[in-house]
Amino acid sequence: MALDWDKLRVFHTVAVAGSFTRATDILNISQSAISRQVSILEYELGMSLFERLARGLRLTEAGHKLNVVVTSVFAKLAMVETAITEEKNLHRGKLTLMAPTSVGALLVAPYLKGFLQTYPDMRIHLRLVSEAVLCPTGDVDMAVVTVPFENAEYITSEPIDFKARIYTSQKYIEKHGRPQTIQELDDHNLIVSSQGSLGNLENNWLLNLGSKIPRDPFMVVESSMGIAEAVKNGLGIGCLYEYVVEEGDDLVELNFDGAQHIQQRYIVYPKHLGDLKRVQLFAQFLTDIMKNVGAKAL
Repeated sequence: MALDWDKLRVFHTVAVAGSFTRATDILNISQSAISRQVSILEYELGMSLFERLARGLRLTEAGHKLNVVVTSVFAKLAMVETAITEEKNLHRGKLTLMAPTSVGALLVAPYLKGFLQTYPDMRIHLRLVSEAVLCPTGDVDMAVVTVPFENAEYITSEPIDFKARIYTSQKYIEKHGRPQTIQELDDHNLIVSSQGSLGNLENNWLLNLGSKIPRDPFMVVESSMGIAEAVKNGLGIGCLYEYVVEEGDDLVELNFDGAQHIQQRYIVYPKHLGDLKRVQLFAQFLTDIMKNVGAKAL
């Protein structure tokens, strides 16, 4: 037989208070309602829990045994509730982030030191994946994705815009010349992504820019970092995010009437983790660096 926790709570309150009248003040329900709950519980158990006396109530032997157990259970529940509340508000614990390799390596990792100095009891596990991954997979607490994750069990942030521009290297220009117009891209080595943040081959921005017929790529690379390395080494022309371009890279921006590509990214995490302080803090950290560093010069 399963006992009703509400009736057990009423019974325990009456046992502690010693009378229905005093229990009424604690529970804020009528004396008749309290008496009815206790009577139902006694009926279900098939035994009396209280002796009704002129000046109050006294536990029977069965009532005393039940109250010992109920008191212990409620005490443990209170301890668990306190622990959960403390955990929710603590700046500690492990958090696993899944992110595209370029975001994790070039945006998150360089700034983790400052975050962990502020919150030294947190532990961050970076799971770097292909930029083709568009939704959380596996046992992760948070993810950076390139499309909105439409799942009622997840919280999805507002979109954060990332700008990508067209770059080549001085080495490439010296060997192949510098295209002066968008149309001249037809005769150059274009390095594009196979899938992921800059689109797939069927919808790659650089291949379609200013052309009704998609251009054939010279090289296909899966990640933004791979495209950046190929461009830096003089192999061709590619579309690069601002955060992968550094001073000293010997790169030249090809500015065709302000041609640029905007890609949106989103931070997602399960709703049941949304109240945890460590999740809130790390989500804000990600938002700040993605807006201030990753999406700079917008």
